[in-house]
Amino acid sequence: MLSIQRLWAVPKGLAVVLLWTVASSSLSAESSESLAAIHNRLKNHRRLAQNHAVVFAGKITSLQAIPQPTCKAGIEHRVTYRISEILWVEPDFPEAPGYIVTKGFIDCTEKPLVSPPFVIGARVLVYCEARHAFACLPPVELTKANAMSVRSWLDELQAAEGGPALLQIHERFLQDAALVRRAPPGMSAYAPRPFLFIGKVTRIQKLPKHYICTVCPRLDMDLSLSRVLWGDYKDSVVHTSCNSLQCGGATIGETVFMLCYATSYSTECSSPALYSEDALKKLESWIAETRSS
Repeated sequence: MLSIQRLWAVPKGLAVVLLWTVASSSLSAESSESLAAIHNRLKNHRRLAQNHAVVFAGKITSLQAIPQPTCKAGIEHRVTYRISEILWVEPDFPEAPGYIVTKGFIDCTEKPLVSPPFVIGARVLVYCEARHAFACLPPVELTKANAMSVRSWLDELQAAEGGPALLQIHERFLQDAALVRRAPPGMSAYAPRPFLFIGKVTRIQKLPKHYICTVCPRLDMDLSLSRVLWGDYKDSVVHTSCNSLQCGGATIGETVFMLCYATSYSTECSSPALYSEDALKKLESWIAETRSS
C-alpha cells in the first residue's frame, strides 16, 4: 500500500515526464531493433543478391487495418510507401522516386502499429526483398543519425561488392563456379555454358516512339567481346536480350562486365556492370579465390 501512496504522491507534472520517458525509451528500443535488423541484412551480401534487396527512403502515405479470417481476431496491417530516394536497387528493377510500394502483414494479436514510425506522412527508411513478393522489414524513422548509419553500411557494401549489378554477377558467378566443379565429364552441348567477360555495347534495339505495352518484349542487345575472364566463349560478338526496357542502364559505346549462359540457341546474361579498374580487380580476385578453393 505504501508504494501506491508514494505513486500518487508524485507531482502531476513529474508523473507525465516519467510516463513520457518510459514511452520514449520503448520507442527508441524498437527503433534500434529495426535499425539493427537492416544492418544484419546488409552484412549478408549473398542473401542481398539472392533475394534482390531494395533499400529506399520514402514517406508513408496510408495505413489500413483490414479484418482477416486467418485467425479468430486478426487484422492485416497494410502500409503504403511512396519512394522518395533509392539507396540500393538492381539496375533492371522498376523502383524509382515516386514509385508506390504497398505491403501488408497479418497480426493475430490486433496490436496497434508502433507510432512512430507508423504515422501517415512519416519519412522512413525501408529494406525490402523483391524475391519474396517484396517482403519488407519494419521501417526506421528517417532521422539524420539513422540515415548516416544506413548510408555508411551501404558504402561498406559498395566498397566490398562494387554496386548492385556487380553484386549480382558475383553471386551468380559463385553459384556457376560451384556447378561447373560438380558437372560430370561429357556434359551435353545443350547445357548452359557460363562465361564472364568484358565487352563493349554496340547495339540496343529501340522500340517505336509512343510504344505502349503491358507485357513488353525483350530488347536485343549486342556486345563486341574484348576479353573472357572466366569460362569459355569462342565468338567475337555476344548476342543477348535486355532484362528490362532500361537494359540495365547500359548505353551504346559503354564497356561493361556481364555474366552469361550460352546454349546452342540463345545467350542469357546478367544486367551489365559498368567497367572500372576497381571492379576488374574485384572480379579477378573472386575468380582466383574459386580456383584456389
